[in-house]
Amino acid sequence: MGESACRNMYTNQPMEWPNCTSDATIAIVQVTKEPDHETLKKGLKEFASAVWRDFKTTNQHTAGKAAKFGAGMVVGGAVAAEFGAKTPLAWLRSGFGPLPYEFATKLGGGASNLQWTTLSAGQRLGRVVLAAGAKFVLVTMAYEGGVLIGAVINQALPEDVKDAIGGTINEIVNEGGYKLLWERPFGIAIK
Repeated sequence: MGESACRNMYTNQPMEWPNCTSDATIAIVQVTKEPDHETLKKGLKEFASAVWRDFKTTNQHTAGKAAKFGAGMVVGGAVAAEFGAKTPLAWLRSGFGPLPYEFATKLGGGASNLQWTTLSAGQRLGRVVLAAGAKFVLVTMAYEGGVLIGAVINQALPEDVKDAIGGTINEIVNEGGYKLLWERPFGIAIK
């Protein structure tokens, strides 16, 4: 009988296997001992440490404040509307006037069933601050959550993939590659 066509995928050594008639890769894993809890604990600590390092590095080297400010400008009005308030800038432009919460609210029926609410200046300020605070918390959580997810994903990527991504970004941002994005979107030449 000749050499077996089946080989161990780790050692590439021939293996005896019933009905092995073609090239095939077979992996046999046999666990013979209890998992080493110290090794697992050490690995998790290293993983968490690397995630935390990437998280801090990303926050130090990105325009996080500008991104959060820009996102806040986009969603600020929608969050304020949920609180029956205005954004601080919109409230300033209205001369610190009444908030949407104070306008007529239908209680049911026709126009005769309207409820009017009048808030003091302090109550108005409280509503505007509450809405602005909620917007800040929501935008910050979304941004930092994305940074954290990216840091976790970064730990799963092989170094050669990280190098390829970094090289591509460097080429686009620092070496004028962004110009080609307009000339050849998705690699298609436009003339």
